[in-house]
Amino acid sequence: MDKIEDIEEQERFGVSEFYQFNWKQRLDFDACTECGRCTEVCPAVKVGAPLDPRAIVKQLKDRLHNPSDKPLVGEIVDKDALWSCTTCGACAQACPVRIDLPTAIVDMRRHLALEEGDFPSGMANALQNTQTVGNPWGMDPADRLDWAKDLDLPIAQEGKHVDYLYWVGCSASYDRRAQKIARAMVKILRAANVSFAVMQEERCHGDFARRAGEEYTFQLAAMENIENLSKYSFKHIVAHCPHCFNTLKNEYPQFEGGQFSVVSHTKLIQELIEGARLKLDAQVSEKVVFHDPCYMARYNDSVGTPRKIMDHIKGLKRVEPIERGKTAMCCGAGGGQMWMESNTKRINFVRLNDLRRSASTVAVGCPHCLTMFESAMNEDKVLQGMDIVELSELVARAIEEKKEA
Repeated sequence: MDKIEDIEEQERFGVSEFYQFNWKQRLDFDACTECGRCTEVCPAVKVGAPLDPRAIVKQLKDRLHNPSDKPLVGEIVDKDALWSCTTCGACAQACPVRIDLPTAIVDMRRHLALEEGDFPSGMANALQNTQTVGNPWGMDPADRLDWAKDLDLPIAQEGKHVDYLYWVGCSASYDRRAQKIARAMVKILRAANVSFAVMQEERCHGDFARRAGEEYTFQLAAMENIENLSKYSFKHIVAHCPHCFNTLKNEYPQFEGGQFSVVSHTKLIQELIEGARLKLDAQVSEKVVFHDPCYMARYNDSVGTPRKIMDHIKGLKRVEPIERGKTAMCCGAGGGQMWMESNTKRINFVRLNDLRRSASTVAVGCPHCLTMFESAMNEDKVLQGMDIVELSELVARAIEEKKEA
């Protein structure tokens, strides 16, 4: 996403009138072949949400050739359609001329968020919580490291160098189920004798706010995190959440001092295995299907690494779903949908049903995917009894426990 420069001095935000689209976006709309491939792969369409990517691009193309005084957002493009987007990027991936519709949608969301203060139900609370206490749940910042009370966790200290600063993220800090991901990562890092620490001052990085159009909240979060990160000495930041990884790696460099070496937990785990620092000796006799997170597969071109890790685990039989890699269907959490009350919440049921056809155990590479699938499993009798695990949990299971002498 483009950064809004000097945001406190601006009077207009995002796109509310057609002329505010840049020349490349207008060229994209005109280049549309109206083939409908974007609509075929859109997860919102599959659950009957108001969004139809082909229809939106066609509306914008018509507006390009037929100027009108109608308000762009609200009449030419439906507000509910804009809020139904998960920003998964499937439409751009499928488009033969690579129209970047998710960015155009977020540009129009910026107008709704920053000029009109118009948010879907649930989003306003998540934004306010992020601004006041640093996480969308509204949990006490003092409790952020409670998940590790019994782990003797190394805390980053000024003047003390570590190889990896482990970015835990809000989900693994506060959500009881997702906390198991963080505990698994600590087990992996210690088993491989990795020098690491976590940052006491860590707070939400603001990805969901930026995708919801609330750029101001995102920028405040970014500047605060960058200031805190700059206090410490480390080689790399490692993040197990694709949203954290994408934001820290690709979006924080837009800010002064925001250039850090950021690696995903899958890349690090694979390097530790191939470097013989991490030995996976225990048997994990399961048939497992892997679900690709949108913000790793499509946004960061990472498809093979998780599969290589799974293939190193003894006894594990990896199977593939029909939709996989860059064509994988979204879990429904992206674009701020985790915090919105909308029909797109049903996306998780559709995707998990698809995965169930391949295996009853589903491995994910994202805490948001984990939450969405756990929710679907708990609410649908057909899906109950499935096992949803994060990739780091599978790896932790494969580490042979050392027996006391």
